[in-house]
Amino acid sequence: MDWVLLSHSLLFYAGILRDEQRKSAYEAALKATVFPGSVVVDLGAGTGYFSLYAAKLGARRVFAIETASAILALEELAVENDLDTCITCIRGDSRTIELPERADIIVADLRGGLPYAPGNIDSLIDARDRFLCPDGVLIPRSDTVKCALVSEDSMWDNYFAGLDSNLELNLSVLQRRTLNCITSIANIRNLVSNPVVYSVLDYSGSPPRSIRREVCFTATRPGTCHGIAFWFEARLHEDIGYDTGPGSNQSAYSNRFLPFLNPVEAEAGEQIVVDIAFTEVRGRYEISWKTRFEESGKTMEFDQSTLFGEPIDLAIGVG
Repeated sequence: MDWVLLSHSLLFYAGILRDEQRKSAYEAALKATVFPGSVVVDLGAGTGYFSLYAAKLGARRVFAIETASAILALEELAVENDLDTCITCIRGDSRTIELPERADIIVADLRGGLPYAPGNIDSLIDARDRFLCPDGVLIPRSDTVKCALVSEDSMWDNYFAGLDSNLELNLSVLQRRTLNCITSIANIRNLVSNPVVYSVLDYSGSPPRSIRREVCFTATRPGTCHGIAFWFEARLHEDIGYDTGPGSNQSAYSNRFLPFLNPVEAEAGEQIVVDIAFTEVRGRYEISWKTRFEESGKTMEFDQSTLFGEPIDLAIGVG
């Protein structure tokens, strides 16, 4: 079979499976919930590892739903593992799909570095409401998003790499704009404040698609704050879950880093207040962060947004 991957390559999906913390947590959740004869929906199946695992545990039928062509790999994997009679591969947006029967378990990992990924919450809640039996199990149950001030020289330097000129060109506009872009941070190490809970997404209820919250960070040590790191703790089933934060050594998805316009020097006990908003607009997330702190007896403020880091052609419009 010829595969044409329109989004991520198979190497990307193989990389996700190398995250043992995530994989073992999902395996444990499936072991605790899948029983012989159960019906499972694998939402955002990718290459279908969860589908194969559920089938091996005795699921009678598994509906693997995925928008990307990676689902084509599952068709062959199911045959090779003699599981093709119970795994049904469906390519498309789950919100437009009807299933012939309700599921006992829905398993999903639709996140990126954070649960706030375009369409993630909508797809999960829609699948819960339309696909899941009244007493069925949804994996994950909830995600807790956390954040902290960090001192990361290398992350800060990346924003200015190459933005100099031997011809003495003024690139300050581009420099300011880049500091309105979020980026990935592979390992969170140098915290300057204690972690703060930013939001809790309870998938048994009605988690908000957009959120705005003022967060007050208190420095736990003297240090240079270059920005804010975000990560999440996933609760999959009962006490089964995993944490992508500091010291987790997670590898499937990098965490997220929001820079400040300038490094902020903080003393132990000093407070830095940031108004942070994740707003879903036309299929994407816009992030804004407004920072307030004291410096030399004066109140300093930064006003940043991904809108400033992604120029919009007004003749075309947004998205």
